[in-house]
Amino acid sequence: MRKLLIFAAAFSLLTVAAYAGTVKIGVIDMQKIVFESKEGKKAKAEWEKEYNEKKQEIDKKTKELQKLQEELKKNAAVLSEKAKKQKQEELRKKAMELQFLKQEAMQYLQKRNAELVDAILKKAIKIVQDYGKRNGYTLIIDRTGKVVYSDPSVDLTKKIIQIMDKGASTSKKK
Repeated sequence: MRKLLIFAAAFSLLTVAAYAGTVKIGVIDMQKIVFESKEGKKAKAEWEKEYNEKKQEIDKKTKELQKLQEELKKNAAVLSEKAKKQKQEELRKKAMELQFLKQEAMQYLQKRNAELVDAILKKAIKIVQDYGKRNGYTLIIDRTGKVVYSDPSVDLTKKIIQIMDKGASTSKKK
């Protein structure tokens, strides 16, 4: 349904633009721009560095937890009930800390990825818009179907609102 609406809107814009003169349309792949540009590659390397740091921290804590589990298994027969319960409680706390650390790292990395990509997207959109204006494009569309730039002269929004409003006022009269 969404693609049909985008197609209909693009077709309408092209029809209006065709009457106005030459139509110049461009297509971009925003995902490719984000991941293959120098800034995108730099952001990816930065994110991977942060990911590896978080992973090392989690791996260290995981090994500590495994060591505690092994110690408890080995010494379970010789430990008193009180000492066993203390070790089990320590193990439970460490497991909870590890789980919290994993969740925190995942949330941080997701947020960080979004920040890095968003900054690149904003810059890329501005560049595409400026490029479209400077080079006389009527419309520039991302491969996903999202319109990134359109010449304001082909915007039908006001006309559609007028038609809708006119239809609403005529239906009230009936």
